[in-house]
Amino acid sequence: MFNRLGFNLLGKSLKSAHWVWIAALILISLFWYASPDAVAARELPLSPAATADVVVDGRPLFQVQAAGEYTARQRAAEANRLLAMLAESPQPPKVKVTEHNQQPILLADEHYLLTVTTPDAENLNKPPLEQARTWSDQIERSLYGARLERSPSHIREMSLLTSLILLMAIALHISFGYIWRCSPQYAANDSTPTPSAEPAAHNFHLSTSLKLWLVRLSIWAIALNHISSLFPILRQRRYSLFNDFTTSIRSPILSLGAQTYTVMDVLVLIMLMGGLFIIVRTSTRLLSTHVLKRTPLARGSREVITQSFRYGAFSLGMLILLKVWGVDLQSVALLGSALGIGIGFGLQDIAKNFGSGLVLLFERSVQVGDFIEIDTHAGVVERIGARSITLRTLDNISVLVPNAHLLDSQVINWNHDHPVSRLHLTIGTAYEADSQLVKSLLLQAAKENEEVLSVPAPSVFLKNFGDSAIEFDLMVWIRDPERHAPIRSALNFRIEELLNQQQISIPFPQRDVNLKVESMPVDFPTDIKEALIEVLGTLRKPNRIPLNRVPTSIRSY
Repeated sequence: MFNRLGFNLLGKSLKSAHWVWIAALILISLFWYASPDAVAARELPLSPAATADVVVDGRPLFQVQAAGEYTARQRAAEANRLLAMLAESPQPPKVKVTEHNQQPILLADEHYLLTVTTPDAENLNKPPLEQARTWSDQIERSLYGARLERSPSHIREMSLLTSLILLMAIALHISFGYIWRCSPQYAANDSTPTPSAEPAAHNFHLSTSLKLWLVRLSIWAIALNHISSLFPILRQRRYSLFNDFTTSIRSPILSLGAQTYTVMDVLVLIMLMGGLFIIVRTSTRLLSTHVLKRTPLARGSREVITQSFRYGAFSLGMLILLKVWGVDLQSVALLGSALGIGIGFGLQDIAKNFGSGLVLLFERSVQVGDFIEIDTHAGVVERIGARSITLRTLDNISVLVPNAHLLDSQVINWNHDHPVSRLHLTIGTAYEADSQLVKSLLLQAAKENEEVLSVPAPSVFLKNFGDSAIEFDLMVWIRDPERHAPIRSALNFRIEELLNQQQISIPFPQRDVNLKVESMPVDFPTDIKEALIEVLGTLRKPNRIPLNRVPTSIRSY
């Protein structure tokens, strides 16, 4: 119990503080990216790579620098080409150091390999000749190891080890799937029969499937990486792919003014923008739920402050990020002008809805929490976004209405200025009923309802003398317009109950039907027709006979 409670508290603490860690990471990245060294590095003119690796079978031995008219990459490429040929040689090559023009030169089997320059040795704080001897020993050991790795016995051992690694990867792949399917949480979500739990079960399976996929991918990535390190050819391919990838992301792809940017710079900007979005969203939620919710401000006012903070913080943060990233704000202004032209031609609907959303926020003609009617929809405004509002109807259905439509159409806002509204209920009673008693019963039904306001007080008016009933109009005031349907129903039920207790009937329309004796639409037998004509003729006389005196045969018919 204690352990479970402790883990729950730890989980809640980490969940509540995750935005702090995200903010810290973004700030660290920001300060690192804005440090003097990073800025100075970005301001350097475009130049080839400062260093390059000398490699034997995918294993870097040392780095060389540019010398004279040759770049570091060119020098390393020539040395690597010769070392790759020597690694395939059946005889172990001999590497020696000679001097030419007072510079040490590395020779492999009398073939020129590399000239060790002063800049090459300065980074290691050694004289060029001493550094050349050190590199000569490294190259000899590496070429000897490359020869051993190509021997049949070593290939057999590495093949067996590869088979063992693959079997372990397959076993772990299957085991993690079995553990995932046998977990209690998976069984609980998999056996849930209720339809309401289907979305939660689907989200659980999607989340766990993603985690399982990531674990299995990691297992195979580790296995393949280890297998590629066992064979020289695979190791060399792996190094080439990794080297090409790092070179490509470090190559400039974008230039703004006098500055150039690489793929890594763009990725850093995207990460910073994502972090800024998370920070703004989290801080906006904290402002709305923990700060503004405790103030006496109305819901609509809180929404205006929240949205203004969100747009302002994100805009200011983007300007700071672009400035730190090295973008000239004048270029941003030019880009904004071009974007404005694009908005004028292709994005006018989006711009119109965004501008309408700002008008709604600051004009406050429609606020969050208002009960409105627009077109055929009526409901509560749940959210005012950048493009549309979310209207929750009485059937709990979310309707997305474009912001511009609220400004172009007629909108009935039941909560504008004040939420109090009036309901009209029309009730008809029989003419024999006491009007004052009916009035008191209607007022009693209104006063007994807790959702009916006492101020303004309910009122009853005698509306009309109808054809079949006296019509009364009960007017009550309510505070929640979205509750008008339940309140109306409750009042009608109570009014019917009170009228039935006082034996006051609610009449229904009555109609008189006159039959012409001269033309009968139905052809009856002669005896029945004569009897009906005699009875109807008797009823038309001033002294009408009661129905019980009509012959029994006719009444039964």
